[in-house]
Amino acid sequence: MNNSLRDFLSFVDTVKKAAHQINSSDDIIYILSHIDADGITCAGIIAKLLYLLDKPFILKFTNTININFLTSFYERADPRNIIFCDLGSGHLNMISETLKKAESVIILDHHVPVENLDTFEKNSPFRLIHVNPRIYGYNGGYEVSSSSVSYFIAHVFSRKIGEIVDLTKYAIIGALGDSQDVGDKKSLIGLNALIVNEAKKNGVIEEKIDLLILGRKSKPLYQALAETYSPILPGITGSLEGALKFIANIGLSTGRLDMENITLEDLNENQKALLLEKLVERISIAFGDKMSIEEIKNMLIGYTYLIKNEEKPMLMDAREFSTLLNACGKLGQPSIGAAMLIGDKNMFYDKVVTLYKRYRYSISEAVKRARENIRSFGKIKVIDGDNWLEENLTSTVASIMSQNILDGDILVVFSKEINGAVKVSLRKLRNSKVKNILNLMKQALLKLGRGEGGGHEEAAGAYIPLEAKEKFISILRDIAV
Repeated sequence: MNNSLRDFLSFVDTVKKAAHQINSSDDIIYILSHIDADGITCAGIIAKLLYLLDKPFILKFTNTININFLTSFYERADPRNIIFCDLGSGHLNMISETLKKAESVIILDHHVPVENLDTFEKNSPFRLIHVNPRIYGYNGGYEVSSSSVSYFIAHVFSRKIGEIVDLTKYAIIGALGDSQDVGDKKSLIGLNALIVNEAKKNGVIEEKIDLLILGRKSKPLYQALAETYSPILPGITGSLEGALKFIANIGLSTGRLDMENITLEDLNENQKALLLEKLVERISIAFGDKMSIEEIKNMLIGYTYLIKNEEKPMLMDAREFSTLLNACGKLGQPSIGAAMLIGDKNMFYDKVVTLYKRYRYSISEAVKRARENIRSFGKIKVIDGDNWLEENLTSTVASIMSQNILDGDILVVFSKEINGAVKVSLRKLRNSKVKNILNLMKQALLKLGRGEGGGHEEAAGAYIPLEAKEKFISILRDIAV
């Protein structure tokens, strides 16, 4: 990868073209966005920018782009100006064929784009501005999220609109929601790091090394530990009773009433050190033959990104904020999450928290089932969610389990049936030798002759016919060697 100055300047030039197109439009701008945390924050940044620029817009979310969705959207809306957020790079041909009467299409994405980009830009029936850092040498899997891309566009207007700098927190939330904290001690790197630095400089974010347990201010410590899935804490994750006993046994509490009032934030440095030591000890006993003490510590401690001047407990930690937005998307309410970013968050916070609680319960139950249903096919681990794993939870379960299966190369997770098809999520496992999971999936789909999907080097997803599951696994076994 060549992150030269020329590449960055070319990326910035494309960003400026997109910003100019947005600023010059007086017609309604349609925003089409993906439903996960990165998609919601990407759309939220653009929608907030359009609001500040006094530009009319309509925001619509979708889980995936297909010909039926695009055709229906085109026929109903007759759009002239469209912005795709966190999707589009892999569907340029479909977009060009469907939105023929559009005047401009801006794609803000970080997924792997289709080949022959120059051909699409030259032959496009509309003005196409494709803002994807991968084109300029950056790795969209871990150096830059779609929300970061949208912030770079908003930043063009920062001298004119002072509130723009506050949107850095949403870019950081989106990047964390897409698991891009892959740097030293779980830090954000690449173009994401530029935004982190700007957020710190302007007092938007505080960055510090701490225990990576969500709910540091919003939940009692025992509940926060019981709801920790990355990593799974033996005897604690999924068990409030187990978490209560653990805290009592290590001497951090003297009684149940006391425990209800102790949060992670209440612990002093010595108490946090004790908690870390005992968590490492517990994980080491269960997995010590496959993980070193240092590896375990790196899963539990690292950089936290705390949002300053935030009063709502569950919005103070950027990682926790991202889980709330992800919950909105997974439960079919991404617009509620976006509304909290764009408007008065006090109006939507309680609704978002309610969705989050439903989501956490669903995830807890799904992970329990997943842990009981792991099958091995050589270096491939399979979790078949037939009859129990909802489509909207498949990718989350795959991400959680991929961090907690310590042998093998690839995790394959199937959802329950959706109109004769299943969603399949692929993940690299912790010690995988596979370099690019997306390429592997594309090869498998090509050999299968059916299905379509997309993703990153570390994670990918697709929809395949229900009856093709076993053949899909067989193909993966043949090519993943």
